[in-house]
Amino acid sequence: MGKNVEILRLLCEPVDQAAINQLIEQTFKAALSYLHYNHKKISKIYIGEELSLEEVAISAITPLFCKDSQEHSIPIIKEAQSWQPPLRTENEALFFLNSVVGRRLEQHISYMLKEHDPFFAKILDSVNYLIKKNSYKRISYMGRKYIVNNNCDKINGKVID
Repeated sequence: MGKNVEILRLLCEPVDQAAINQLIEQTFKAALSYLHYNHKKISKIYIGEELSLEEVAISAITPLFCKDSQEHSIPIIKEAQSWQPPLRTENEALFFLNSVVGRRLEQHISYMLKEHDPFFAKILDSVNYLIKKNSYKRISYMGRKYIVNNNCDKINGKVID
């Protein structure tokens, strides 16, 4: 994603529809890049249902821009304003945008996999239940999710594939 667009300005003070459109465009580009990198996870789904990566990206990021009926605010901007520590630099804004887009796409991919394969849905629900029941947690490391003990904050060294 190019740094010529000021993501920080768009997240902190989108003054008009043009600024919001720019933010949507940058979010879409980030989502598409994420999907290109992780396309193997969902290739069976989008090929089987004749979806393009662009359609998957759009359907995944749409909830980030649907205004809340009570507060009339855009969720991604509301989240940026409550991000800790507060966003101060352009690099922090890019990190925030990529984090939010990555989380949203992972949720959407899980949803698509559940809809496509009921057996996968049952396994995923069982794994999530066991993670909660046995006090484990999930950590992202090198683009993959790992299940670790609750007291582990980061992964060091080699991991089991």
